[in-house]
Amino acid sequence: MEPTPEPTMEPTARPVVVPTPGGVSETVFRCASYQPATCKCPGGTVYYGRRFPKGKTSGRKATYEELLQDNYHKHTMGSSESAVPCANSFFRTDPLMGQKKQCFCAQLDPTPQPVPKPTPEPTRKLSETVFRCASYQPATCKCPGGTVYYGRRFPKGQTSGRKATYEELIMDNHYKYIMMGNEDSIDCANYAFKTDPLKGEKKQCFCKQLK
Repeated sequence: MEPTPEPTMEPTARPVVVPTPGGVSETVFRCASYQPATCKCPGGTVYYGRRFPKGKTSGRKATYEELLQDNYHKHTMGSSESAVPCANSFFRTDPLMGQKKQCFCAQLDPTPQPVPKPTPEPTRKLSETVFRCASYQPATCKCPGGTVYYGRRFPKGQTSGRKATYEELIMDNHYKYIMMGNEDSIDCANYAFKTDPLKGEKKQCFCKQLK
């Protein structure tokens, strides 16, 4: 059931920074959650595609990555443009006939982002607290000042039932972790960790914090 009314501008709470060739990064956010609506994206590129994940007609909206996995159209904003309609009439075509659409804005950061040096994983201590901060993807993991581990949702060889423990998640080394800086939370999703440590597997996140 469609929410009524929807705003014409709905950026995500936390824009995603995506690396591009040449060391430059771009910030991606949802600029129009339905059609027709207005997408404000000065100096960026507007992506027009599916509103819901493939095979779905309602519920959560498709992420930027999910939109790019299917047919879509994009428009590079001109120097005099600050906003465009998120609609077939503007893009002059329907990339997915019969599907509801949304728009994302991708804007290049003005300054190239420095490539961070890999940080060694901290040694686990008895004073550390580990807990599941996101039981599915994409979801938000709140872990201020801690380290977030991203890996398998179910024990190895299983696709449902009980969720894997922290020890089972890190057992086969198919996981990624991020040490939180000044941020309190992170999306438990491939785009936030910039990789998929277990292709085809459902994921979850654990938070490890020093007491």
